[in-house]
Amino acid sequence: MTTPQVALTKVSLGTAVTILIALIALIFIALPGRNLPTPSAVNADPSSFSAGRALIQLNKIAARPHPVGSAEHAEVRTRLVNSLTELGLAPQVHSGISAADSEGYSAVGMVHNIVARLPGTSPGKPLMLAAHYDSVPNSPGAADDGASVAAILETLRALKQGPALKNDIIVLFTDGEEAGLLGSKFFMAEHPWAKDVGLVLNFEYRGSSGPVMMFESSPGNGRLIKGLASAAPSTVSSSIMYEIYRLLPNDTDMTSFKKGHMLGMNFAAIEQPTTYHMSLDTIEALDKSTLQEEGNIMLSLAREFGNTSLENLQGADVVYFNLPGLGLVHYPAAWALLLTGLVLLAFVAAFWIGVKNDRIRMGRTLAAACVFVGVTLVMAIVCQLIWLALSAVHPVFRHMFFPYYSQWYLLGFVCFVVGALVLTQSRLQRWFTAAEQGMGATLYIVVLLLLATAALPGVSFLFAWPLLPALCAQAYLSSDRGAHLTSNKTAWLWFIPSVPLVVLGAPVVQLVYLGTTPHLSAAVGLVTCLLLGMALPLLALLKDRLHLHWLALVSACVFFALGAARPQFDVAHPKPDVLFYAQNGNSGKAYWISRDAQLDRWNQPLFAAETKQRSLPDIFGASPREYWVAAAPANAQLQAPDIEVVRDAVVSGNRELTIRVRSSRKAPAMSIKVEGVEVTKSTVQGHAYSTSAKAKWMVDAYGMGDEWLDIDLQVTAGVPFELRAHDETYGFGELGVAPRPAGFMPAMAGSSTDSVRTVTVKAFR
Repeated sequence: MTTPQVALTKVSLGTAVTILIALIALIFIALPGRNLPTPSAVNADPSSFSAGRALIQLNKIAARPHPVGSAEHAEVRTRLVNSLTELGLAPQVHSGISAADSEGYSAVGMVHNIVARLPGTSPGKPLMLAAHYDSVPNSPGAADDGASVAAILETLRALKQGPALKNDIIVLFTDGEEAGLLGSKFFMAEHPWAKDVGLVLNFEYRGSSGPVMMFESSPGNGRLIKGLASAAPSTVSSSIMYEIYRLLPNDTDMTSFKKGHMLGMNFAAIEQPTTYHMSLDTIEALDKSTLQEEGNIMLSLAREFGNTSLENLQGADVVYFNLPGLGLVHYPAAWALLLTGLVLLAFVAAFWIGVKNDRIRMGRTLAAACVFVGVTLVMAIVCQLIWLALSAVHPVFRHMFFPYYSQWYLLGFVCFVVGALVLTQSRLQRWFTAAEQGMGATLYIVVLLLLATAALPGVSFLFAWPLLPALCAQAYLSSDRGAHLTSNKTAWLWFIPSVPLVVLGAPVVQLVYLGTTPHLSAAVGLVTCLLLGMALPLLALLKDRLHLHWLALVSACVFFALGAARPQFDVAHPKPDVLFYAQNGNSGKAYWISRDAQLDRWNQPLFAAETKQRSLPDIFGASPREYWVAAAPANAQLQAPDIEVVRDAVVSGNRELTIRVRSSRKAPAMSIKVEGVEVTKSTVQGHAYSTSAKAKWMVDAYGMGDEWLDIDLQVTAGVPFELRAHDETYGFGELGVAPRPAGFMPAMAGSSTDSVRTVTVKAFR
C-alpha cells in the first residue's frame, strides 16, 4: 500500500488566526447565561415578575440561618404563612414526623410543610410550585433556597393580577430538605393533595448566579419539554443533564416527587458555587438577574401549564438542547436511532473512500483509535494529578467544595488538554497521519455514539451532530477532488464541523466542571479530550502555523498560576474553618475540637501550641478519624441527651430492645449510633427503618424539640454494645468564643462547626 498523501504547504497565518478567533468567539456565544435579564424594579408592571418585589419577600426569609428545628426557622415559617395570607390564600402548616421508609435514608424529624392553593376556573389536575424554606445551619440560605421561595410568592402575586388560570396552583414550601428531604417525603406520604398533582415544578440553587437550568425531569418528558420550549425557550437545558443526573446519587425534593410517580421538572442555578451552603449565601451575593430569570421562567410555565390539561402529560422521551438564537431544540428520542444510523453510514463511506484512495491505511486507523482511547485516559489522569498538585500547594482546597478563582483552573485544564493533545498528535505523526488519527478518534466516538443511543439517547446529540459534517468533510477530502484543495480551503472545510462541536460541547465542558467540582478534574480532562477528538485534523492544521501546542500549554500554565498564585483568602474571599464544643455527659469532660487541616489565627488560641491531632473516643466512639483537640471548661448547665430503656428481651435468639431518646435541651439536631453489634432490624417512630443487617447503625433526628424518639432494635443476643446519643445546638452561646475577624467564616455545612454538642453513652451487657 502506498503512503497516504499529506499537505505540503502550511495554512496561511491570516487563515489560522481568523479560525482560532472564530472558535474562541463561538465558545463565548455558546456558553449559557451571558444575557440574563435586567432585574425589574418594585414598580414594574403588576402582572409581570419583579426581582425587586421578590427581594422584599427574600428579606423576610434570609436574614439569618434558619435550619430545621431552630427558633429562626419557626420565625420564617410564620412570615411565610402571613405572606400567603396577605395574597388571599388560606395556607396550612402540615406538621408531623417524617421517618425513613427505605434503606437509603438515615434521618427522621418533625417537619412543618407550608401548603396553599390558588383556585383555578375549571380545575383538573393542579400544577404545583415547590421550593424548600429551611437552610443549612451556617448559611442564611438566600439562594438555597430562599430565592426560590420568594420567587414563588412573587409569581403568585403576579398570577392574581392577570386572568385566572384554568388549573389550581398548589404551593408547597417544604421543610427539612437539607436534613434528608424530610418535608417532601412527608408531603408525598401524608398529604391528600399529593395524589392530585398533575405536574410539579421544583426550584433549587447550588450557587448564587448564572442561568437557571432545567436539569432534571421525570421520565416520559416529551410534553413537558414541548411546554418548556414554548413558554420559556431561552431556558438552559439539555437531555445530557437529564441522562447524567439520573445516574448520580444527588438528591433534591424532586427525588421524593419522582419516587411518588409525580411528573415534574427540576430547576437550579449553579454558578458562583463558592457560596453554596456557606455563610456567603447572602442576599447581597445573590445575582438579581438570576432571580429575575428564575421568576420569568416560573411565571411563564405557571401560565403555560396552568392553562393546559395535565391529565395525560406522560409520553415518550425527547432529545433536547440549546442552540444560540433558536432556543430549546427538541425531537423524539426515537429519532436518535435514525440519526445514529446516518452517522454510521457516513463513517463507513468516509472510511471506504479514504482507504480506496490511499488517504488512510486501515490497520493504522484502527491502531490510532486504540491509541486515542489511551491518550484520553492519560489526559484525565494528568488533569487529576494537576489538581492534586494544586491542592498540595494550597491544602485548604481539599476541604472546600469549590475554591475561589476556580474559573482560572477550568481554563487551565481546557488549555492543557488542547496543548497536550496537539503535542501528542504531532509526536504520533511518525506512525499515523493526521487523517488517520482523526479517523481513528472518530471511530472511537462512533462506538460511544452507538452505546449512547442504546443506553442514554439523550446524550447522542453531542456526538451525532458534529460527527455528520466531520465525516462528510473527511469523505470529500479523501476523494480525488478534495485532494487538490489548498491548505487554506482544507482548514475552512474542517472549521464547518467545528461549529456544532463548539456550540454543543463548550456548555457541556462547563457543566461537567461545575457539576463534578475541581476535585474530580479528571472528568473535565476526559470530556474535553473526547470532544477534541472530532477536531483533530483542524488542530493539526492550526498547530503547523500557530504552534498551537506551545500556545495552549503556556496559556494553561498562566491560568493555573493566576488561580494558585493569588492570595487565596481575604475579606472578600474569607477562609473557612471549623470549631465546635463537645461535652460528654458521662465523664463530664469537655473539649474544643476542629477538623481543619491546619488551625488558623482565629481558632488556634483555644489549643495549646503543642497540640497534635488525635482520635477522641470520649465523644466520637471508636472512630479512626483524628481531630485537633483541647480540653475545655465543662459547663454544668449543659444537659446531655436522655436515654430510657422501655423493653429489653431475648426472643428466638435475638435481643429486642425498645429505647427512647430525647434532647432535654431541645436541640434542633440529634444523632443516635449503635456501636459494637450488628443491628438486624429496626424501626424509628413506628416506621420501618432497616430490614437488613447493618454493622454501623445510626439515625439523625431533626426538629424533635424535647419529644422522645422511639427506637426498636433487634440485635444478636449475648453481644455487649453501646448506644451513643449526641445532640447539637448552633452557635457558641455563652461559651465566650470571640467572633471571627474579617476574612474568616464557618466551614461548609456538614462539618458541625460553630456548634455545641453533648453526648450520652449507655452500655448494654
